[in-house]
Amino acid sequence: MVHVQQARFPIVFGALALVLFIAVLPVVARGQAFCDDGQPLSPGTAYVALEPVLGDALGEPLECEHATTDGDLVQATTSGLVVYQADTNAPSFTNGQEHWALVDGQLIYRADENTRGSNPVGTTDQPAAEVVPTPLPAPTASPPPAGLLPLAWQDATTDPTHPYMYWAKHRCTFGAQAFSKSSSDADVVLSYNPAVDESLDKPNILRLTISWTGPAQARTANGTVASARDGDLTVRWTSYEDRIVQDIVVSRRPAGDRLDFLVSGRGFVWSRLAGGYALFDVGAFERFIIHGPTINDAHDKTSAAILNWNYPAATIPLDPNLAYPATVSMAVEYAGIRC
Repeated sequence: MVHVQQARFPIVFGALALVLFIAVLPVVARGQAFCDDGQPLSPGTAYVALEPVLGDALGEPLECEHATTDGDLVQATTSGLVVYQADTNAPSFTNGQEHWALVDGQLIYRADENTRGSNPVGTTDQPAAEVVPTPLPAPTASPPPAGLLPLAWQDATTDPTHPYMYWAKHRCTFGAQAFSKSSSDADVVLSYNPAVDESLDKPNILRLTISWTGPAQARTANGTVASARDGDLTVRWTSYEDRIVQDIVVSRRPAGDRLDFLVSGRGFVWSRLAGGYALFDVGAFERFIIHGPTINDAHDKTSAAILNWNYPAATIPLDPNLAYPATVSMAVEYAGIRC
């Protein structure tokens, strides 16, 4: 079962009143509020932390980030207020009626029942009702099917309209791209977009990126397999209609008996799942399942492993007694495919 932490959100009435005050100022003055001389208007600490999850719901910054008397960092936007709380280091956002906070990778949500209706934001006579956040649904992954359907990589190495060298797209809503043309990393990006025919590179769609920092060599794809060499590692991504399987071939014992890489993206929150993670969009719909890794060593012995993810750093610890060469496999399943 997926557990969601409960948290109480401070109702910063004074700050919200400030949002309303700023909102009625002339447009030409908005970009100057709380900005030092020559300082450009840009997203602040809380905005940057929440933007990958909430996206356009945050609106655009109306002022520069600034500290309150409590030490919190606040910034008004066209949709509400973002706050970085000094005592909890938790970024939060409110539009007056709804509140979101990112706590240990979990998106916590609360709605104020008594702020709806005719009362202006921040002027309610009674304290806001605390609403228990709705738990994210439990992962619904089924065991891998007996016969996975391959989905071949398409070559875009000479196509200037594609920012990645190879791509593979499911006929419904999921797609994958391998090896960014703007870097030398061994990387793939997985995208979810309910609009079937739109580009995989459309801004603001849900993305999951897995990256092994370069310089990687021999980045290529053949049929369903994209592969690259990264030092003592060979990384392969095999594409199927309902998932991608990452295989890391480790030629010798790595430093610290661990594999370190990056897992990042935008538009999702995540919860721990039996050695891996389940990823949900902001509507609490499951979109990706990162299954717990498995290891096959030089003695053909297969064992389970665990993925530890401290966004964006990801680590797979390895048994010090592992026999090399070994292959570490990790499947990322596309959840909720309906056609």
